[in-house]
Amino acid sequence: MNAPSQLESGTVVDREEPLAIGDARGTVVALAAIVLAVCAWCLEATSRGAGEPQPAPVRLRLELNQASVEELMLLPGIGPELAGRIVEHRETEGPFDSLEALDAVHGIGPAKIAGVAPYLTVADEP
Repeated sequence: MNAPSQLESGTVVDREEPLAIGDARGTVVALAAIVLAVCAWCLEATSRGAGEPQPAPVRLRLELNQASVEELMLLPGIGPELAGRIVEHRETEGPFDSLEALDAVHGIGPAKIAGVAPYLTVADEP
């Protein structure tokens, strides 16, 4: 053990031995446990609000045969080029009779159709 030290103010301070490595590990483990407990509490506190009424999600629904390039670009996975090809196909080949008919547009396959299907409708043509 180190000898006591006297501060300039005259106060005598006993200095303890420095922490041993084992003691430092214990401190780190204790701090980690506290951090985990706080994180768990925060997660639990935020999930408590799950039972409260939530606002209804805003749903985008576009009519495929009337949507503009800009509107089609709002759909997931549809950029300006693909939106332009959809409109161009519609103008040259006529209106789509189903969502599956999008498969005729270069760059659109079953996975892309499945991704945009919740956001699109096809009106019955007279």
